[in-house]
Amino acid sequence: MNPLHRVVLSAALLTFRASVTQLAAQEIETAFKYVDAKAAKVEVAGEFSNWKILPMVNDGAGNWTTTLHLKPGYYAYKFVVNGEWLLDPANPAKKSVSGIDNSGISVGGVAAPATPAATGAAAAGSGKLPVSFSLSDSSAKSVHVAGEFNNWLDNDQGRVSGRAEWQLQNDGAGNWRMTTALPPGRYKFKYVVDGGDRWVKDPNLPTTPDDNSLLEVKGAGSAPAAATGKGNVTFTYSNPTAKTVHIAGKFNNWLDNTEGRVTGHNEWQMQNDGAGNWSLTASVPPGRQPFKYVVDGGDRWEQDPKMPSTADGNSVIELAGGGGVPATGGGAAVAGQAIFTYNNPNAGSVFVAGEFNQWSTTANPMTKDAAGNWSVSVPLKAGKYQYKFVVDGNWHEDAANPEKADDGLGGKNSVKIVQ
Repeated sequence: MNPLHRVVLSAALLTFRASVTQLAAQEIETAFKYVDAKAAKVEVAGEFSNWKILPMVNDGAGNWTTTLHLKPGYYAYKFVVNGEWLLDPANPAKKSVSGIDNSGISVGGVAAPATPAATGAAAAGSGKLPVSFSLSDSSAKSVHVAGEFNNWLDNDQGRVSGRAEWQLQNDGAGNWRMTTALPPGRYKFKYVVDGGDRWVKDPNLPTTPDDNSLLEVKGAGSAPAAATGKGNVTFTYSNPTAKTVHIAGKFNNWLDNTEGRVTGHNEWQMQNDGAGNWSLTASVPPGRQPFKYVVDGGDRWEQDPKMPSTADGNSVIELAGGGGVPATGGGAAVAGQAIFTYNNPNAGSVFVAGEFNQWSTTANPMTKDAAGNWSVSVPLKAGKYQYKFVVDGNWHEDAANPEKADDGLGGKNSVKIVQ
């Protein structure tokens, strides 16, 4: 071999080895472990995988493990146990992402980020509620959400850099989603595509006069319904093409409509979860209450397909006195009323998700009393409905309900039977 070739080859080999050594130095073996002998499947997901779910291996004794090669950093993560997203019970460290608590892990000795004063117990008392944002754009490389709630991401002439905490995640098919926690209020916002190449409105939400999308986050009721003699009722309606949906009925004087058109009355405007599932929790007085959904200001007045109808073509709900307890008797003309309850004095937020609301994690917020009992009343026709509780972002069965059904992921859903 030519000596010159031997020197060049040796130099190339040394360069290759140096590159391998440098790559290895950038990534550190990191072990994750979860112990549950009864679990059918345990997985892990976190910031290190862009929240993609990664498999774990069971040793046969209920010890689920996996080892990942991660770059130095401080990562948020959760275990996915039989489809339920859970904190690591063996790790007290936490990291909040978009207002949602996760377990936190340090790789390479990186310190945890400074925790804002509003997180933890203070955040739970601030009244923030989970809000889901979603956008379908198969051509986008990145999508952020910017609005009044985050100072429009401090953009510089329309350009956004960093701010990963406000970046939506792609499911691989161009559907971008994220869930964050926001205080009740009205917010203007837009989606920022590819760092600011495009600022896009949410096609499922109302538009403001200055051409932004408008989101309204409403609290789940700050005073007990019994104080006014009214019952809290959650109304749900599915329509992915609607721009606005209000609820009008005898209980609100049909929104004082003029020849079927409705303006204002934001207190009766339903909220869209981003996937066309609209919901509103409102106080309704006892008795038989006819109502309809008002779509796009009155372009259409729609019945509730889940509820009985009156002779004049309205939907009807019936409540007895005493804060939302369903009326008894009355036959098929009486609307079914399912009351969901959950006890957890330490929870910051609880929602009920099930077949009746397309498993939405935001459509049906529950109200907490002074003893830590959470409750919500959902109008439903007679039948069986699978559901779970979403407690601070984690999915839980209803431990007080023995009726169960397989959830298709190795776990169980609870079943509500409405007579």
